[in-house]
Amino acid sequence: MPRLLSTVGAALLGIGLAGAPGDAQETPILIVTTAGRCLVAMAERETAEVRTGDCGSAAPLRTVAGTVRTEGGRCLDWTNQGGPVHLAECRIGRATQQWRFEPNGLIRNGARGDLCMDVEGGGTDDGTRVLAWPCQDLSRPHPNQRFRRAAPRAAAPDSGAGHAAGGTAEGGS
Repeated sequence: MPRLLSTVGAALLGIGLAGAPGDAQETPILIVTTAGRCLVAMAERETAEVRTGDCGSAAPLRTVAGTVRTEGGRCLDWTNQGGPVHLAECRIGRATQQWRFEPNGLIRNGARGDLCMDVEGGGTDDGTRVLAWPCQDLSRPHPNQRFRRAAPRAAAPDSGAGHAAGGTAEGGS
């Protein structure tokens, strides 16, 4: 069963790129797409891809100092523009593991501020890949690049507003 990424959720709660190494946000969170699917890790191992899945069985993510982590302690990371977001061993200061949840629903990367999490092809089915893709239309991001945070018990489909539920992000890139 896929497990929801614990770290992405916490980073999205507002720690962002400005989070200092000692800062931690340990509140469990789900990251929900506009189609009402949650981000899940396909396995709890290095290079396992992040995909979309059922929010009811998704494991919560946690954010620590701007990273998004699984319950197993791996970080969401990316290697190539257009490539999948995947799990990797967490490394202090590794910018590809830094994620910032913005008020418009974008999840922007710390190494490349022009790259955002993106649901491949705007897919709505379970198992759709999540990519590191160029950020689109910053005034009103495409639905495949809009996400919201939800408490693990409250991951209902998006109302279409495209904004994060609860909390605020710290500034923009």
